[in-house]
Amino acid sequence: MMNHFRNKTHDKVKEYLLKLEDVADLLNVETNAVRDWVKSKKLPYSHIGPGRDLRFRMDDVMAFILK
Repeated sequence: MMNHFRNKTHDKVKEYLLKLEDVADLLNVETNAVRDWVKSKKLPYSHIGPGRDLRFRMDDVMAFILK
């Protein structure tokens, strides 16, 4: 039962994370610009899944925009 809850919670959290392409589209920039901000630690991110794909919280993206 607890494992089912964890999986369901994890799925909900993933729904609220933005992909690299989503952030680029939102900010009207190329994906390489977003990667540069990640490398320079200007934009917080997380790694998700076995491919370690980049994911971004909307709150972090909004804070980045407002800086």
